[in-house]
Amino acid sequence: MSASEGALLTGFADAGQALFSTPKPGCYLYHAASVDNTKNRLQPGKDFDFFPFPKTGEASSGVNEVSADFAVLVRQTPQAKELVKFLASDAAQGIWPARPGSGALSPDRNIGLGVYPDEVSRSLARILTGAPVCLDASDLMPSSLSNAFNQAMLAFLSDPARYADPANVHALLANLDKVAAQAYPGNRTLNYHCGQF
Repeated sequence: MSASEGALLTGFADAGQALFSTPKPGCYLYHAASVDNTKNRLQPGKDFDFFPFPKTGEASSGVNEVSADFAVLVRQTPQAKELVKFLASDAAQGIWPARPGSGALSPDRNIGLGVYPDEVSRSLARILTGAPVCLDASDLMPSSLSNAFNQAMLAFLSDPARYADPANVHALLANLDKVAAQAYPGNRTLNYHCGQF
């Protein structure tokens, strides 16, 4: 199996297994792209920068698609509640972004731009806090639909020639509609609008 086939055919739950294979781990730099191996030698604005995702039309104008990490209170102990309360506070939201090299951003509009160590971070923070943001649809789906969506994307990417035929694309989408109907019984949909956090 080629590396690209392996990447397409390996599920999220199994993706890290090679880290623990014996006698020699199959991968030493899992998520290497998210690790700065330059020891912060690169200068923001000089060695790297960013550009916003291109707008696809009038409907996407003024809206930015983002991903996010959420803290979830699984067991409601006083200590857990206190931790979540602290993590959501303005004070806590300003700690990580202030660390040079962290790359962290906060959606908290009460965090001043001065907390960010460089202009690239400040520009990103302006976008994150200044315009409506939308989570990617796959982040909002119930797990059954999210899994089906991921499998459909992998199928589509693994055989582009097959999906050049619109009938095969329609079959893929029909299956997603079937899973969505089960995930949202009674035609129930997620009541979420962009910009509402």
